[in-house]
Amino acid sequence: MSMAVEQTSLGINFLQNFGAMPSLKKIDLSSSGLSGTLPTESFCQLKHLEYLDISENNLKGNLPECFSNLTSLEILDLSSNQFSGNISCLRNLTSLQEFYLSNNNFEIPSSLRPFFNLSKLKCIYADNNTIYAETEMHYFPPRFHFNQISLSC
Repeated sequence: MSMAVEQTSLGINFLQNFGAMPSLKKIDLSSSGLSGTLPTESFCQLKHLEYLDISENNLKGNLPECFSNLTSLEILDLSSNQFSGNISCLRNLTSLQEFYLSNNNFEIPSSLRPFFNLSKLKCIYADNNTIYAETEMHYFPPRFHFNQISLSC
């Protein structure tokens, strides 16, 4: 089951409805006029979701901690919003292959440590976020093997 909504304007309350559809595998809400913060309840129940595109909206704030439950996600596009904070809640997304988070206000460690367990991760686009040097470096070999990476700021 998939859902695609493009080139429309939806209220953030629309996202509350996803909790009633836990079998969803694909959600494309790119350029949908969404604004505000993501509701946690609706995303916490989407454990079968493989594709999520909420790019090019006006979403802000931190990612809900329940994003860590989305372990079936293969493609995640959060680009061109106003998300902020760290990305540690994404470290359990072990099925993730493609990750787009450009043009936000995320704080991303230069070591890319939150992605070390994501062995299937092949490409990451994180341009125009805050890349920072960590004060403590722990050297563990990452499990990912990138084909593409872009971190320009």
